[in-house]
Amino acid sequence: LGRWELALLVARAGARGLAPGVAACNSCVGACRGGRWELAAQLVSEMQHDLLSPDLISLTSAISACEAGLHWRGAALLMEGALASGVELDLQVQNAMLSSHATVRRWAALIQLLDAMPAGGAAPDTVTYNTGIRACSSGDGPWEHALGLLGALAGAGLPGDVVTCNTAAECCGAAGDWAGALRVLSGAARRGLEPDLISHNALARACGAA
Repeated sequence: LGRWELALLVARAGARGLAPGVAACNSCVGACRGGRWELAAQLVSEMQHDLLSPDLISLTSAISACEAGLHWRGAALLMEGALASGVELDLQVQNAMLSSHATVRRWAALIQLLDAMPAGGAAPDTVTYNTGIRACSSGDGPWEHALGLLGALAGAGLPGDVVTCNTAAECCGAAGDWAGALRVLSGAARRGLEPDLISHNALARACGAA
Protein backbone atom coordinates (compact mmCIF):
# COMPACT_ATOMS: atom_id res chain seq x y z
CA LEU A 1 0.00 0.00 0.00
CA GLY A 2 1.10 3.56 -0.68
CA ARG A 3 1.17 6.09 2.13
CA TRP A 4 -2.04 7.85 1.14
CA GLU A 5 -3.87 4.54 0.65
CA LEU A 6 -2.92 3.69 4.24
CA ALA A 7 -4.27 7.05 5.32
CA LEU A 8 -7.54 6.23 3.56
CA LEU A 9 -7.80 2.95 5.47
CA VAL A 10 -7.40 4.84 8.74
CA ALA A 11 -10.14 7.27 7.71
CA ARG A 12 -12.44 4.34 6.90
CA ALA A 13 -11.58 2.71 10.21
CA GLY A 14 -12.68 5.90 11.94
CA ALA A 15 -15.96 5.76 10.04
CA ARG A 16 -16.50 2.24 11.44
CA GLY A 17 -15.97 3.46 14.99
CA LEU A 18 -12.37 2.25 15.31
CA ALA A 19 -10.71 5.46 16.43
CA PRO A 20 -6.90 5.61 16.18
CA GLY A 21 -4.84 7.94 18.35
CA VAL A 22 -3.69 11.46 17.52
CA ALA A 23 -0.15 10.32 16.66
CA ALA A 24 -1.43 7.71 14.19
CA CYS A 25 -3.78 10.25 12.60
CA ASN A 26 -0.97 12.78 12.31
CA SER A 27 1.19 10.23 10.50
CA CYS A 28 -1.63 9.57 8.06
CA VAL A 29 -2.34 13.26 7.46
CA GLY A 30 1.38 13.69 6.79
CA ALA A 31 1.17 10.92 4.19
CA CYS A 32 -1.27 13.12 2.24
CA ARG A 33 1.24 15.96 1.73
CA GLY A 34 1.69 14.96 -1.90
CA GLY A 35 -1.56 16.69 -2.81
CA ARG A 36 -4.30 14.43 -1.41
CA TRP A 37 -5.87 17.44 0.26
CA GLU A 38 -9.41 16.00 0.31
CA LEU A 39 -8.21 12.98 2.27
CA ALA A 40 -6.15 15.16 4.62
CA ALA A 41 -9.19 17.32 5.35
CA GLN A 42 -11.31 14.20 5.85
CA LEU A 43 -8.82 12.82 8.36
CA VAL A 44 -8.83 16.07 10.34
CA SER A 45 -12.64 16.01 10.29
CA GLU A 46 -12.64 12.39 11.52
CA MET A 47 -10.32 13.37 14.36
CA GLN A 48 -12.75 16.08 15.46
CA HIS A 49 -15.70 13.69 15.14
CA ASP A 50 -13.92 11.15 17.35
CA LEU A 51 -13.12 13.88 19.91
CA LEU A 52 -9.42 13.74 19.05
CA SER A 53 -8.35 17.37 18.91
CA PRO A 54 -6.18 17.96 15.82
CA ASP A 55 -2.91 19.52 16.93
CA LEU A 56 -0.46 21.84 15.20
CA ILE A 57 1.19 18.89 13.45
CA SER A 58 -2.18 17.82 12.02
CA LEU A 59 -2.92 21.33 10.80
CA THR A 60 0.49 21.94 9.24
CA SER A 61 0.38 18.64 7.35
CA ALA A 62 -3.20 19.15 6.15
CA ILE A 63 -2.53 22.72 5.01
CA SER A 64 0.61 21.55 3.18
CA ALA A 65 -1.50 18.88 1.44
CA CYS A 66 -3.90 21.62 0.32
CA GLU A 67 -0.96 23.63 -1.01
CA ALA A 68 0.33 20.65 -3.01
CA GLY A 69 -3.18 20.20 -4.38
CA LEU A 70 -3.36 23.91 -5.32
CA HIS A 71 -6.42 24.25 -3.09
CA TRP A 72 -5.89 27.36 -0.99
CA ARG A 73 -9.57 27.45 0.02
CA GLY A 74 -9.22 24.11 1.77
CA ALA A 75 -6.20 25.45 3.65
CA ALA A 76 -8.13 28.57 4.64
CA LEU A 77 -11.06 26.50 5.93
CA LEU A 78 -8.71 24.37 8.04
CA MET A 79 -7.12 27.49 9.52
CA GLU A 80 -10.50 29.11 10.20
CA GLY A 81 -11.74 25.94 11.89
CA ALA A 82 -8.66 25.82 14.11
CA LEU A 83 -9.09 29.45 15.15
CA ALA A 84 -12.79 28.88 15.88
CA SER A 85 -11.78 25.98 18.15
CA GLY A 86 -9.43 28.23 20.08
CA VAL A 87 -6.21 26.73 18.73
CA GLU A 88 -3.23 29.08 18.96
CA LEU A 89 -1.49 28.86 15.61
CA ASP A 90 2.29 28.63 15.71
CA LEU A 91 4.74 29.98 13.15
CA GLN A 92 4.98 26.70 11.26
CA VAL A 93 1.22 26.54 10.67
CA GLN A 94 1.09 30.17 9.57
CA ASN A 95 4.06 29.72 7.23
CA ALA A 96 2.27 26.72 5.68
CA MET A 97 -0.83 28.88 5.16
CA LEU A 98 1.25 31.64 3.56
CA SER A 99 2.89 29.09 1.29
CA SER A 100 -0.51 27.81 0.13
CA HIS A 101 -1.28 31.34 -1.09
CA ALA A 102 2.17 31.83 -2.62
CA THR A 103 1.92 28.63 -4.65
CA VAL A 104 -1.18 29.91 -6.46
CA ARG A 105 0.22 33.48 -6.56
CA ARG A 106 -2.39 35.03 -4.27
CA TRP A 107 0.05 37.72 -3.18
CA ALA A 108 -2.57 40.17 -1.86
CA ALA A 109 -4.05 37.59 0.54
CA LEU A 110 -0.56 36.57 1.60
CA ILE A 111 0.49 40.15 2.41
CA GLN A 112 -2.70 40.59 4.45
CA LEU A 113 -1.96 37.46 6.48
CA LEU A 114 1.68 38.42 6.93
CA ASP A 115 0.73 41.87 8.23
CA ALA A 116 -1.60 40.25 10.79
CA MET A 117 0.99 37.80 12.13
CA PRO A 118 2.48 39.99 14.91
CA ALA A 119 -0.99 40.58 16.37
CA GLY A 120 -1.40 36.80 16.58
CA GLY A 121 1.82 36.45 18.55
CA ALA A 122 3.93 34.88 15.79
CA ALA A 123 7.00 36.81 14.68
CA PRO A 124 7.81 36.26 10.97
CA ASP A 125 11.06 34.44 10.23
CA THR A 126 13.23 34.12 7.12
CA VAL A 127 10.93 31.42 5.69
CA THR A 128 7.97 33.78 6.12
CA TYR A 129 9.65 36.59 4.19
CA ASN A 130 10.98 34.23 1.51
CA THR A 131 7.43 33.00 0.96
CA GLY A 132 6.13 36.55 0.66
CA ILE A 133 8.84 37.55 -1.79
CA ARG A 134 8.11 34.42 -3.84
CA ALA A 135 4.43 35.36 -4.06
CA CYS A 136 5.32 38.85 -5.27
CA SER A 137 7.51 37.40 -8.01
CA SER A 138 4.47 36.36 -10.05
CA GLY A 139 3.87 38.07 -13.36
CA ASP A 140 1.11 40.27 -11.92
CA GLY A 141 2.63 40.61 -8.46
CA PRO A 142 3.91 43.93 -7.13
CA TRP A 143 7.68 43.65 -7.32
CA GLU A 144 7.96 46.76 -5.14
CA HIS A 145 6.38 44.72 -2.32
CA ALA A 146 9.12 42.12 -2.76
CA LEU A 147 11.76 44.77 -2.11
CA GLY A 148 9.71 46.09 0.81
CA LEU A 149 9.64 42.61 2.34
CA LEU A 150 13.38 42.33 1.83
CA GLY A 151 13.80 45.57 3.77
CA ALA A 152 11.43 44.36 6.50
CA LEU A 153 13.47 41.18 6.87
CA ALA A 154 16.63 43.22 7.36
CA GLY A 155 14.81 45.57 9.74
CA ALA A 156 13.74 42.60 11.86
CA GLY A 157 17.37 41.57 12.22
CA LEU A 158 16.86 38.34 10.29
CA PRO A 159 19.80 37.06 8.23
CA GLY A 160 18.06 36.14 5.00
CA ASP A 161 19.73 33.77 2.58
CA VAL A 162 20.63 33.43 -1.08
CA VAL A 163 17.08 32.26 -1.85
CA THR A 164 15.75 35.51 -0.39
CA CYS A 165 17.98 37.69 -2.52
CA ASN A 166 17.63 35.63 -5.69
CA THR A 167 13.84 35.77 -5.54
CA ALA A 168 13.86 39.52 -4.94
CA ALA A 169 16.32 40.00 -7.81
CA GLU A 170 14.08 37.91 -10.07
CA CYS A 171 11.17 40.20 -9.16
CA CYS A 172 13.22 43.18 -10.28
CA GLY A 173 14.19 41.32 -13.43
CA ALA A 174 10.55 40.63 -14.28
CA ALA A 175 9.87 44.36 -13.94
CA GLY A 176 12.92 45.31 -16.00
CA ASP A 177 14.47 47.07 -13.01
CA TRP A 178 18.11 46.15 -13.50
CA ALA A 179 19.26 48.76 -10.96
CA GLY A 180 17.01 47.20 -8.30
CA ALA A 181 18.33 43.72 -9.08
CA LEU A 182 21.88 45.02 -8.80
CA ARG A 183 21.13 46.68 -5.44
CA VAL A 184 19.64 43.46 -4.08
CA LEU A 185 22.61 41.32 -5.11
CA SER A 186 25.16 43.92 -4.01
CA GLY A 187 23.48 44.05 -0.61
CA ALA A 188 23.63 40.27 -0.40
CA ALA A 189 27.36 40.31 -1.11
CA ARG A 190 27.91 42.91 1.62
CA ARG A 191 26.15 40.61 4.08
CA GLY A 192 28.49 37.78 3.17
CA LEU A 193 26.06 35.87 0.95
CA GLU A 194 27.74 34.36 -2.09
CA PRO A 195 25.78 34.98 -5.33
CA ASP A 196 25.19 31.82 -7.36
CA LEU A 197 24.24 31.05 -10.96
CA ILE A 198 20.60 31.95 -10.29
CA SER A 199 21.74 35.34 -8.97
CA HIS A 200 23.71 36.13 -12.12
CA ASN A 201 20.90 34.88 -14.38
CA ALA A 202 18.41 37.13 -12.58
CA LEU A 203 20.65 40.15 -13.10
CA ALA A 204 21.21 39.25 -16.75
CA ARG A 205 17.44 38.97 -17.34
CA ALA A 206 16.87 42.32 -15.64
CA CYS A 207 19.45 43.99 -17.87
CA GLY A 208 18.02 42.32 -20.96
CA ALA A 209 14.50 43.50 -20.14
CA ALA A 210 15.52 47.10 -19.40
